[in-house]
Amino acid sequence: VVDYSHQEVAPDSRYVNIYTAFASGYEYTRGDRLAIEQNLNWKLDDTHRVQGGLGYQRYYAIEAHSLPSPYDTGKGPADQGLLYRNTNLPLTIYDARYSNVSAYAQLQSEWNAQFSTMAGLRIDHHSAYGNSTNPRLGAVWRQSEQHVFKALYGAAFRAPSPEESLSYFGAFD
Repeated sequence: VVDYSHQEVAPDSRYVNIYTAFASGYEYTRGDRLAIEQNLNWKLDDTHRVQGGLGYQRYYAIEAHSLPSPYDTGKGPADQGLLYRNTNLPLTIYDARYSNVSAYAQLQSEWNAQFSTMAGLRIDHHSAYGNSTNPRLGAVWRQSEQHVFKALYGAAFRAPSPEESLSYFGAFD
């Protein structure tokens, strides 16, 4: 699977609020994501099946909020030359480039029509947050068609999105 997405707020998008002293304010955000994934399934026998996969994701993001004038897309984030409103302080515009490489494997076993189990492991290397190893275990017991019991255990790490880690709003008064 190859997946590409691009999201961009037009640089001349204008808004008015308390942070702009009710004058025109601007915002610019951009996000690009490219992902490549390969998933495989192996049937070992009538009881056991293995699933596995490898993945690579690459991200680029710009978050620019509470701007006094439109963002110039012909310049980089550090070259905008914008100041915080009513100050001579340079406005900080955040951008980030990061990637993630992942691999996972999972064994699924259907012991009979009523009972199945699953055990899996996912390993990620995120360029900004480092390595994470996330296990998962599960068992399903189908007592009847109306009564199914599941026991699941899993651990995971979710890296914050650029909106969560880079966004800011505000002004100096």
